[in-house]
This record gives sequence, structure tokens and C-alpha cells, in this order.
Amino acid sequence: MEKNIIISRYNEDVSWVKHLDFKYTIYNKGKDDISEPNIKLPNLGREAQTYLSFIISNYHTLENSYGYCFLQGSPFDHLVTFA
Repeated sequence: MEKNIIISRYNEDVSWVKHLDFKYTIYNKGKDDISEPNIKLPNLGREAQTYLSFIISNYHTLENSYGYCFLQGSPFDHLVTFA
């Protein structure tokens, strides 16, 4: 199964996507200061609105062969590490 990562960005550093081996789409609600390809959205509704926007816009073309993963622009802030 292929993976498709949907990223909701608001001014975070998303340079980490360059290391992904997966297809990704960045939805940018912040500044236009990134070099990665992105889709500009108005800054409304937090990340849930971004994910819903992706689903609605792509509803008829979503692939069953893909696993979709929805992430914030800096998902590492939310990872738990165990020492």
C-alpha cells in the first residue's frame, strides 16, 4: 500500500519532508516562505479544516491503494519519547 501524507502547515519548518520516501501534499495556511510545493489555504479552522478540505477536494479520486496520514507542520512537537 502506498502512503500519502497530508500536511497542515502554519509557518512551521517543513524541510523534513525532503527526507520522506512517500508522496506528500503540503497545505500552507501561513507565510509563503517555503520552497516545497504547497497548496495555499486561508488560515481558518485549524488543521482539522485542512484535512477536511483535502478530503472534500479529492473525494471522488481518493485511492483505495493509498494509506493516508494527516500531520501537522511540525509533528515532532507531539511525539512522546521514552528515556
